[in-house]
Amino acid sequence: MSSIQLDKCEQVHQLRYRTTYELLNSMLHSTVLDLGGATPFTEALQKAWPGSQVHSTGLQELRGPFTSPLGSYDLVLCLEVIEHLHDLPTSNMHDRAQWIYSGMRAMLNAVREHVGGQLVITTPNSAGLKALWNVIHDLPPQTYLPHVRELTMHELVSLVEEAGYRIETKGQWIVWQHHGLSQADALRMHSMLSVPERFVGDDLYLVARRA
Repeated sequence: MSSIQLDKCEQVHQLRYRTTYELLNSMLHSTVLDLGGATPFTEALQKAWPGSQVHSTGLQELRGPFTSPLGSYDLVLCLEVIEHLHDLPTSNMHDRAQWIYSGMRAMLNAVREHVGGQLVITTPNSAGLKALWNVIHDLPPQTYLPHVRELTMHELVSLVEEAGYRIETKGQWIVWQHHGLSQADALRMHSMLSVPERFVGDDLYLVARRA
């Protein structure tokens, strides 16, 4: 299908879901695993792709081996999930005193066992306009403070490749309206940075396969 129904979706998610669907719709999706609890987007995919099996992992722990109805999937979705993962508990005082990406790494390693086709990751861009605006105004650089840790594209690519995936495509898009940054402020930031808009998207996307 070329469209997706998002009647149950909050307005703030509409553009993100529609933009993500445009990316996914050209991919093989006979079997789909959506990481994390089911969302209105999970339900919308089930309706848009009636010939496919679209499953969710539910709210189980993802930072290690987890169960799913099928062993592997044509398409595994990690949509706005990775930024919510804490580091793993550890008794190592050195590791406890810093951020070491251990939870993110553990999830990517666990997910690899379920990827029979493509893995799609989206996550807020910690080098986007809102984050940069926050920095120059003496505010925390997070685009959304409750997130555990937001990533740059360099960080995301490094983690994914380290976990044994081959990157097929990656990029940035604007799907969160710069996290509340006004249009005037966004234009000022563009002018200050002197870079094309495509380099300061508020969300990152990445498509990968097991290497």
